[in-house]
Amino acid sequence: MRILIATVTAGAGHLQAAAALEEAWRALRPEDVVEKVDLLDFVSRLHRNVY
Repeated sequence: MRILIATVTAGAGHLQAAAALEEAWRALRPEDVVEKVDLLDFVSRLHRNVY
């Protein structure tokens, strides 16, 4: 199975939660592919600066 964990770099809480999810998933299902992405990488520079 492929798992996508979407997060934003808008604070340490978001990143820590995403990292905890990734770690837990990998521990339970090591055969799955887990990828974590920052959604702010996919928005315009203006939106990132406003956010």
